[in-house]
Amino acid sequence: MTSTEPFTEQTHLPAPVPDLVVSGQGVHWRVERMTDHLARLQGTTAEQARGRALNTVFRQTVPDLSELARDVASAGETVEGVRVRMATPGRETHLI
Repeated sequence: MTSTEPFTEQTHLPAPVPDLVVSGQGVHWRVERMTDHLARLQGTTAEQARGRALNTVFRQTVPDLSELARDVASAGETVEGVRVRMATPGRETHLI
């Protein structure tokens, strides 16, 4: 099946890149990918965070990221623009 719509930057770019990608189920979620900026806010690197438990990397967040991941997985839809308050090691609380 071919599309008759021409490929243009306006219709297909920029491709959104999520700050955080997790996998799992129930209350057990692991970090698959995260941006370097988000990792720095948590006092780690994206590479060090990969594979670790979500609640280990993000210890104090509102809403709880494992609960949010469970809710999103149950709904079967992506979410954008969720405001998350997180405590960062040795720094102030950030609202993202």
